[in-house]
Amino acid sequence: MCNNSKLYEETIEVLKNNYIKSNTNRITASGFNYAILDRRGQMRSVGNPCKSETYGIVKKMIIKKGENPYQPAVNNTKKPIVYECLKHLIKNIAPDFEYTAITLNFNFKCKPHKDSGNKKESLIIGLGDYKGGELVVDGVEFDIKEKPLIFNGGELTHYVNEFDGNRWTIVYY
Repeated sequence: MCNNSKLYEETIEVLKNNYIKSNTNRITASGFNYAILDRRGQMRSVGNPCKSETYGIVKKMIIKKGENPYQPAVNNTKKPIVYECLKHLIKNIAPDFEYTAITLNFNFKCKPHKDSGNKKESLIIGLGDYKGGELVVDGVEFDIKEKPLIFNGGELTHYVNEFDGNRWTIVYY
């Protein structure tokens, strides 16, 4: 992994032009808000809104019997400039890191959680003009601002400390 401030600045410029709508599907990280009946008449939990979107290969929300449970994320084609930028970033900071999905968060202060869908290690990096916002992993604080960190989010409880300013985190897993 390397430190490349020009690369980080270029990435931030792309991210500043990317609107991330509120997502209520990150219940373990954002916290439970309420429950609803979905279109199929099944009870579904709704999380607190957070600015978070996913790229790469993702698990389908509704899986039919015998169907492949994975599909390309909608954002791959909906936001190709952002997707290419995120792939360019990881290629330059950790070219040998293997991943299938990328989560982009904006000003998201996640609650203590484990990523139940993660099967292996994740790489996270923070970008922006923020102060604070350390990632706490099993009680240990890590400054991830322009400093990639690899950890197993499926096995280790993690959350974010308070922060001021604009904070993007990019998680490759």
